[in-house]
Amino acid sequence: MKPTALQVTIIQTVLLLLCQPSLLTALTTTTTTTKSLSPTTTHNARLANSSHHHHLPFNPNRMEEESSSRTARTESTLAASGGPWVERAKELLEFAKLHGHCIVPKRYAPNKSLANWVNKQRQEYRRFHSGEKPCSLTQDRIDILNELGFCWDASSICSSQRKNQQQQGQQLQSAARTASTLPPIDFSEQVEKEEEWWDTFELLQSYMTEHQISYVHDVPHKSRLDDWVKSVRSKWQSDQQQGAEERKAARSGSSRVNHGTPSNTNKRLSSKQIKAMTSVDRYWHLTARQATWEKRFLELLQYRQQHGDCCVPISYQANKKLANWVSTQRKQYNLRRRGQKSGLTDERLERLRAIGFVWNRWEHEFSVKQQQQQQQRHYP
Repeated sequence: MKPTALQVTIIQTVLLLLCQPSLLTALTTTTTTTKSLSPTTTHNARLANSSHHHHLPFNPNRMEEESSSRTARTESTLAASGGPWVERAKELLEFAKLHGHCIVPKRYAPNKSLANWVNKQRQEYRRFHSGEKPCSLTQDRIDILNELGFCWDASSICSSQRKNQQQQGQQLQSAARTASTLPPIDFSEQVEKEEEWWDTFELLQSYMTEHQISYVHDVPHKSRLDDWVKSVRSKWQSDQQQGAEERKAARSGSSRVNHGTPSNTNKRLSSKQIKAMTSVDRYWHLTARQATWEKRFLELLQYRQQHGDCCVPISYQANKKLANWVSTQRKQYNLRRRGQKSGLTDERLERLRAIGFVWNRWEHEFSVKQQQQQQQRHYP
């Protein structure tokens, strides 16, 4: 939620104290005077303040005017401050003014430094409360961020923030597209889900690099990463099916074409996510059996490039898995010819024929020997 006038006032005071320690004397005097007030007076003041904040009706015009005035005062206060931390706080304030909240996505392309800084503040916040040293976050800085509405735990945004984001999301996205070069930001739970998606992808990428794995199917079975890859694959397959149904309906001129509701759109994998998965494994979207077939086919192409043919001996020690796979393809071919159930599809059959696959090893070897004998007769 946008910071209120009271919150901005507190921010200004704390920032001025950070930059001008001499003001602490005045603040101490004010605090002493406040403590001397009777409990009844203090209680009445709190009630008045509570009434002011919680019972005024919603007025968009009033909020806009208040926001403009608050922005001018805050900018003036921050302008008198300095230092790297304060500079990032200024950027966060600008982000809050533009988007209405301080939930900066972890992969916020327009300002990656701000995204990293926000994430670092959350880490330092945990260190501060656990007493770990060193810690760059002080209580004064925590107070400043709290008054800005800083979200210390991105995975547990309160429901009121989400409701406010959804109400303002469409209006802010439209303004960003027309008056700014910043890309539109989703103000629903998709922000947290996308951050979690990329965090898990980085874990997968690091694990494959560390263990020298080239295929996602080689990740330990039933592990967290394996379950995540399966869920991404299932989502991709669902996207493909939905896309095919929409294209079919469009060609037939059906009025039931689903142009994509917000919920359906959020469920789809983005092109960036698909590209990222393909960068670690080109066969990530296939099942384990499909991926294994593709891997062996690629190894067969490499064998043909080295030996000049696709006749892999059954005793080929350099790659026993390839030798067994070639033998299996021949068995599946014979089953297909006899009209029995076979795993050799039309598409796979054409691909193997195109590279000169040897369906009968003995016939191939006999033919090669005949050719060699004929060559010896012509060239003794």
